[in-house]
Amino acid sequence: MEHYPPDDILQKYLERSLAKIADCYIGRKLPTLLHQLGLEDIVVHFEPDRLFSIAGSIDDDRRENLDIQGKAAWPYIVELLGSEDEARQFLDRLLGYYDRPDSHSPCTLYFVKGRVPQG
Repeated sequence: MEHYPPDDILQKYLERSLAKIADCYIGRKLPTLLHQLGLEDIVVHFEPDRLFSIAGSIDDDRRENLDIQGKAAWPYIVELLGSEDEARQFLDRLLGYYDRPDSHSPCTLYFVKGRVPQG
């Protein structure tokens, strides 16, 4: 997921938390990784994630969904960021960013497949 215009504070929170649990760039890396593993006929399809791609202020349904996800992930976010205060600041910053009418947060889904060579 990317954000424009950039928010350096939000980006630091995302890197501190998400980098500990996932590689946010894995979709871009998969074709090369599959090639390095010896797969052939690698095909890549990608499309926008309609749930997490947001342009302008977030609509009420997706805002409610993010609130629910934030509450469910709360203990993990606290653990990743080290305190409830940091976790609250992060979630407030993220949701505040999504409330901005000038923000754009595209999120891309990658579908990558390859074929194991015969022989």
